Amino acid sequence: MDTGFNSAEIRRTLQGAGDAADQKSDSIGEKMRFGRDGTLPEALTRAGRYKTLDSGHRVKEVIINSGSVAARRFVVVHNPVQAERDAGKRDEIIAEAERRLAALGDLTGKSHTKAACDMRAH
Repeated sequence: MDTGFNSAEIRRTLQGAGDAADQKSDSIGEKMRFGRDGTLPEALTRAGRYKTLDSGHRVKEVIINSGSVAARRFVVVHNPVQAERDAGKRDEIIAEAERRLAALGDLTGKSHTKAACDMRAH
């Protein structure tokens, strides 16, 4: 699901659109991230064993509010290849930020551009 389209309201609408007996009608794929308050989605905090597939992906099923009309079923998938790629990208971003900061040098008491000030602030 596209992040611009992913909201609790949209998910509720889509879940109500299909036949309740047809579990495939309310499947939504999304990349789970930290919330705005820095916490993980509940589906990622639930204990459980992952099963490793032949492809190397690890999967587990998580059901929240089981037995309730508000129940939500998650199939949590960990892709080690994508995780390695993501870690490499983060490392590149950090290295570039550190390079730019080092290029600014010590700005104490010196005039500098707004771009330099923004880089220091962020």
